[in-house]
Order: sequence, then C-alpha cells, then structure tokens
Amino acid sequence: MRKILFIIFIGTLIIQENTVYAKHSSKITNVIPEYNKETDIIHTLADSIVNFAKAQLGVKYKLAGTSPKTGFDCSGFLNYVFDEFNYKLPKHLKDFDNIGKNIKVKNCEKGDLILFHGYKNKKETGHIGIIISNNNGKIKFIHTTSTKGIIISDFSLQYYQDKFRYIRRVTQDVTAQNSSKNNKTTKVENYKEVHSNTLETQTDSIIQLAVAQVGIKYKYAGASPETGFDCSGFVNYVFGKFNYKLPRSSRYFDDVGKDIKLKNCKKGDLILFQGYDVKKKQTGHVGIIISNENGKIKFIHAASSKNRGIVISNFDVQYYKDRFRFIKRIIKTNN
Repeated sequence: MRKILFIIFIGTLIIQENTVYAKHSSKITNVIPEYNKETDIIHTLADSIVNFAKAQLGVKYKLAGTSPKTGFDCSGFLNYVFDEFNYKLPKHLKDFDNIGKNIKVKNCEKGDLILFHGYKNKKETGHIGIIISNNNGKIKFIHTTSTKGIIISDFSLQYYQDKFRYIRRVTQDVTAQNSSKNNKTTKVENYKEVHSNTLETQTDSIIQLAVAQVGIKYKYAGASPETGFDCSGFVNYVFGKFNYKLPRSSRYFDDVGKDIKLKNCKKGDLILFQGYDVKKKQTGHVGIIISNENGKIKFIHAASSKNRGIVISNFDVQYYKDRFRFIKRIIKTNN
C-alpha cells in the first residue's frame, strides 16, 4: 500500500512540473542559433562586412542566386554582402582577378577576398569567399558550397590549398557607388561614413549591427560583446556606434524620442516593456524593432531568462503583449 501511495505521489509531482513548464514555455520564443562568430567589438568596416556575411550562414546554394530568399552562388553571395556596404563587385568570377590589391596569404585579414580556380580551368577563378580570420596563419573563410550552402571553412585543408589562386583586398581600393542621383563615386573608408548617407541605410546598419550580436550572453550591467549585455547596455552599445546618446537605465527610456503607435512601428524603433513588477508603472525592459510586416513585429533584445542573451523574439506572444508600454523613434531624419 505504501509503494502504491509513493508511486501516486511521484506521478503527481511529474504532472505538476510538466504543467508548470507548459504554462511558461509559451512565453519563450525561438532563439536564432548562434553562428560561429568572434566576439570582437565591431568598430571597422571589415568587422561589419564579416559579421553581415556570417548572418547568412545556413542559407542554401542556388545557381545564379543573389539573395537569402532564393539562395546564393559564390559570386552572388559576395555581391550581396559587399553591396550592402556600397561596394560594387564583378558579377563574373573571372573578373575578380583584376580588382583590389593582391595580398600575400600570410598577410591576409578579415574582409579580404580569397580566390580559387575552378574544376575545369586552372587558369581562371572558379570559386571565391571572404576571409573571416587569420590567427597566426590559421585562416578561415566564409563561402557558398553547392552541397551545404553558406558555411565557414578552414583554409588548411589540402583541397583548398591545391585550388588556391589569390588573396584580393578590396576594402581600401574599390570605390563605392553613391546612392544619390548624381552618380558620383566616393572612397569607402569608414563604416559610419558609408551608412550615414540616408535614413534608410543608417537604419539598416543599426539593425545589422544589432543582429550581429545574436548569441552573446546576458550580463547584468553588461555593455559590450566581450562582457555580455543587459537590455539597456545592448541598446546603448548599438546606437552608440552611430553617435546616439541614450539613458543607461531602461526606466529612463520613457522620455526619449517620439511616441509612435504600435501599428506604425518600423525597424530601428525602440520597443519598451514593463518590468517583472506589474505594480510599478515604469519601463523595465527595452529592445529594438527589426521588422514589422503587416503587423507581424519582431524585435531584438537581451533576454535574462534562462541566460538566453541576445535573441530575436516575436511580439505576437502574450507575455510581451501584456507588458508592452511604448514604441519610441529616436533615429534622426537628418543624418
């Protein structure tokens, strides 16, 4: 009889535990998988290019593909990444031999291009990628493969050694096409310089920088990729790169920027939530809107629960709806 009562008691505990988990699991949105990224502070053009490239990891291969939606081939991938930073690269692989500056392998840096010959013609470039790191000769690059899509590979593999042709540096020698109608060209020297031409490009750059931090751990009072972030530290870090000065405490965000109706929010707007204590009518959490597609809103933020860190969440979760306070627009219309 005691054994039966004991089994019933244990069964009750398991049911209660599963019920509690089911009750709260709906509050937790899917986390974007962490891609194998370095936690360097992003402060140069090369860092920004590499992080934007890494954000495409896992996108499928598509012959002549030029976007994440359709997939990429190798030149389409490079054109997509560098075009985001106003670099115009060749469409055809054979034309990559003549761009930029030739660099010795031992001197290659992140952001450089790595060229390989193709399967048939060893005298022409048939494949291309982007260097993401060179740690004492241990070189890694990101590229599109026909079997696995966008991946990171180790140059030390004999397969790549045998097919290697050149390293080309384009971040100092290629001119960028200005988006203005007068079609002037301008030398690209600085990430902020490239992305300060128009409101749209600055907003996109803010989102890119924010998304590049996905997977970085949560740290109370943290304000850098090296230490980790709390919510206000994350928002300060991202906007600080674009010379925006924001409050360090989330409760003071109520007084910044312009109030925007939820339905009218855009990428780059701030989204404010009440803290855990619902009795306190003050902001306790803040994030950045990354998209609003017909009312389907996504935002990026530093989540402390279960040490998730920097994640992208759907606003269409009751947990967030219940705590929502304001949308604030702080991006200046005159850049």
